Amino acid sequence: MSRLKDLEEINKILFEYCPEKTKYDLEQWLISILLNLYIGVKSKDIDTFSFRYNRTNILFITEHNIFNLLKVNDKNKVLECSLILSSFLKENYGLATLQDVDKLLLLSNDDFVLMASQLAQLIIEWEDNAILFCEDEDKSCQQTTI
Repeated sequence: MSRLKDLEEINKILFEYCPEKTKYDLEQWLISILLNLYIGVKSKDIDTFSFRYNRTNILFITEHNIFNLLKVNDKNKVLECSLILSSFLKENYGLATLQDVDKLLLLSNDDFVLMASQLAQLIIEWEDNAILFCEDEDKSCQQTTI
């Protein structure tokens, strides 16, 4: 597992020195989160578990393996969405944890890149369509799980 830990450290260093946040940056952050989760790293450094992509703030809640997406629309209404990692893994890989998926598929770096790309696409699609979650301006947006 030291190979994956080394990859996570390299990604973390590269991420810190790149001020612009692009889709690639989002994917790299997601790879870092997935690798940390896979190798069992528990960090108290909140910066490693939060990310801002365009106008969406993303927080990875380690206790529950949930990506919480938060966006404030043009009318100052809060839009929120929770992306549950275990649900994502079950839907795409048939198992609920990275460790279980690894036992079956022997995960490689390419698998983590693919997972990060899939998660990034879900996040980007939610961000692009977040305004549609509020049907009526007078109603507050409710939390949605994807």
